[in-house]
Amino acid sequence: MSADKLEAIRNAANQVATATNGEITTTVETVAIPNPIPGANEVTSTTHPAPGSQGCQSDNGCTIHTFQSRGVFLSSRAVQPASQTANAYAHDAVGHGIMGMCHIDGFLIGGASRSLMSGGPGVSSGQIAIQLTELDIQAAQEVYASSLNPGATRADFVAAGLIDP
Repeated sequence: MSADKLEAIRNAANQVATATNGEITTTVETVAIPNPIPGANEVTSTTHPAPGSQGCQSDNGCTIHTFQSRGVFLSSRAVQPASQTANAYAHDAVGHGIMGMCHIDGFLIGGASRSLMSGGPGVSSGQIAIQLTELDIQAAQEVYASSLNPGATRADFVAAGLIDP
């Protein structure tokens, strides 16, 4: 992975600690394995000339989640074409892989059009921020300051007053 893509992931990952009130911290390591499979609590991001051959529905790339239980990620693996932008790498590795909070019980929650947690490769807006937006950070901090636990459903978010029904 090129230096600019790695730097984009590092920059976004550093914001995760702020957004989650320090409950999630990350380390970024480069490995020589051509197609790294993530272990528990790991996220991998890799390039491949044909992501479709690696489990993606197309060669546009994808993020493949492994669930520990409903709504709780065990690991996440981003597979991207070599031509993918640094912003898209950051989105898949951090927005979907590490934060993972835009998909709660099958409902999209959070994120404005320029949010790291909305959109992605192939999405019509095509506008992915290198950094988490203020909305992302504020929303994440509210969630992590609440009494919600991993695996919270949309109804739990409503009950906690974090979103409207």
